[in-house]
Amino acid sequence: MRTVIAKKIFLVIGIIILTLFLINPAAMAEKKDKDSDKDSDKDSDKEAKSSNQLVITEVYVDFGVDSESSEMVMVIYGRNFGNGGTPVVTLGDDPPLSLLGNDDSQIVAGLPAVPDGDYLLTVSTGKGKKDYDSYALTVGAVGPQGEPGPTGPTGDTGATGPQGPTGPTGTKGDTGGIGPTGLTGAIGALGPQGPTGPRGIPGATGVTGPTGPKGDKGDTGITGPPAPGGKYTWVSATATSAFLPQWSTAFLAVICPADQPFIFAGGCNNYNHYDNTRLAVEGSRPRRFNQVDSDRWECYFHQVSKSGALYELQGFALCSDTPVVGQ
Repeated sequence: MRTVIAKKIFLVIGIIILTLFLINPAAMAEKKDKDSDKDSDKDSDKEAKSSNQLVITEVYVDFGVDSESSEMVMVIYGRNFGNGGTPVVTLGDDPPLSLLGNDDSQIVAGLPAVPDGDYLLTVSTGKGKKDYDSYALTVGAVGPQGEPGPTGPTGDTGATGPQGPTGPTGTKGDTGGIGPTGLTGAIGALGPQGPTGPRGIPGATGVTGPTGPKGDKGDTGITGPPAPGGKYTWVSATATSAFLPQWSTAFLAVICPADQPFIFAGGCNNYNHYDNTRLAVEGSRPRRFNQVDSDRWECYFHQVSKSGALYELQGFALCSDTPVVGQ
């Protein structure tokens, strides 16, 4: 009896051991496969992160037309859009799309009107393999919408996304009304005196003024030496100058008559009716020096003061009908 019971116990223990031996390798293989898959996913993520691989994860098309560009707006989501240079976005074989804004995880591009259909969307920031990705995009009509599925459980709140690109500049607003007049400010301090301006252009010659009153008779001059034989006559000339500007010159000539064409002596003088200033006499001489045939006496006057008075110029000469030897 005891022998039969012992045999049954050994049989049950053997069945249990065999069952464990058969099940355990399958479980170990399944666990190993799961661990291998997790390690593979981790390696893929690690490789993507370490290589900064550009990846497109989602594309959204706004079929409304932008008022400024007359294009639809397409938003591309992903990561590593900041690799290399400025992103280049293409749709099929068409030229690159216009770029409206971008950052490392988002690109906003203009989408021109295209026929409905399936297109290959590409994003490239360089020539390397890590700087390129593509996405199968359907534009336009798709199949009929299925029945709404049951509402899924509320997911965890996601992390705050990066700041979006700056939007296009808005249209200029209307000009506002004129505001009220501000208070009068305090009077500023007196500024420094400016530099002296350039010298003005001399004014036009003024109109000749009226003849002044006759001056007092001068003192009697010293009696000159007796003249050589011949006929002698004093000849005078007067002229009224304009208002002479400073540093200007005036000229007067006393001409002998035809019957007494030879100069024996002469002189020059001037005065004005407003003050006691006089012109400087720069020259008082016969027309030719050391010549017996000088027929006129010349006077040169120079304005050295700032006065612009009207001057009367005088000249006189002693003329003879006989040449003066040694003159």
